[in-house]
Amino acid sequence: MSDFDFSRAGNILRNGAVALNPLRGTLALGSLEYIAIEVFISKVLRIILKIDTKDLIELATVHAVSLAFMGGAAGFVDPPASIASAPLFQQLKDGAKGIPAILLAQWTVDTLNRGFHAPFSKWGIQDILVSSASKALSRPIFSLLYPYLPTPLQDPFNLTETLVRKQTARSTLRRNRN
Repeated sequence: MSDFDFSRAGNILRNGAVALNPLRGTLALGSLEYIAIEVFISKVLRIILKIDTKDLIELATVHAVSLAFMGGAAGFVDPPASIASAPLFQQLKDGAKGIPAILLAQWTVDTLNRGFHAPFSKWGIQDILVSSASKALSRPIFSLLYPYLPTPLQDPFNLTETLVRKQTARSTLRRNRN
């Protein structure tokens, strides 16, 4: 435990702020694309499975907060591959790397709304599974759409992807930080 670098503890707040900062227009747009596809997939899954217990605002908030945790919470695995060139199964694995982030985000948003409590007392197991599935599935689905997007929509997403890769590489959970 003595090798833990406490100077990096505040990175979660900075990571959350930088991704959605309107002054960083391109990065903020890429983050909004990232969040929108995840919320859309989550909402569709919830409707199909008839467990539509969350409104769009709550889903958007949770997925936005998860972006702050994306790189750091997945620091124990390799950074995600390129969305433009990796095979579909790799995209699914890379999407699943975001599951710790969505779980942390669900608990964080719930704690902000209700105060300290037993984790996931408001989010049932179905909600947790659907959110995890939406996080994992959104990446391969978006990778199928990505080649058809115009460059002005690809570039912001690429910038957000770069941010997540850098955060993953520098995570305190990573043994070999670059």
